[in-house]
Amino acid sequence: MSQQIASVEYTVTSRGRPIGTTDLGFARLDDSWRAGWFLLNERAADVMAALGAVLPATLAVHPKRGRTHDNPAVARRELARSTEWADLAEALHRVDELDLELRCADGSVVPTESIEIQDTESLLELVEADDAGVDLDWWRRDEAHELPFEPEADLEYEADGYMDAGFNGFDANPDGGFVDDLCADDAGWTPESRDTDLPRYQIFIMLSRPGAIP
Repeated sequence: MSQQIASVEYTVTSRGRPIGTTDLGFARLDDSWRAGWFLLNERAADVMAALGAVLPATLAVHPKRGRTHDNPAVARRELARSTEWADLAEALHRVDELDLELRCADGSVVPTESIEIQDTESLLELVEADDAGVDLDWWRRDEAHELPFEPEADLEYEADGYMDAGFNGFDANPDGGFVDDLCADDAGWTPESRDTDLPRYQIFIMLSRPGAIP
């Protein structure tokens, strides 16, 4: 059974300005990651606009779109010189400048490696694009694919490592109730609540020190 953890409300700030709250209530996979619903306030519009620009910019640099060479090395050089790649670098730079911080109720800053806010409506649009035939898994199959350079050297994304570390240590329900077990209790989610209206945004936190917060 998952361990019950008391709900604690945290505030997310951008350049010291509060933009929303979260209880980081999703089920935990390890001591370094926290996640939950993010409830933004009226001051968050410009921040969400900057965050929302990353996904379309990422899709725009899809290396198979407009590729004029079969040689992967040539294609990568063309990508590095493209306006789409420059737009992605600019979008990531703007996100970095947001200076997002997680704060406890007493105002103290929680040390974090990364703070990601995810728009579930944009993800649904992405699924629709996938269903329409857009190849969104090219990076998993293209053995020759390498990014020509890092748009932002300080922005590292290790989703595959996170998923491997989390799910390799998770004992799935032998009856097939993996998702039900994962989401129940800590997130307040049950199979019966599937049709309940949920917040639009989710937040994912990587802590600098495992177990830094309850």
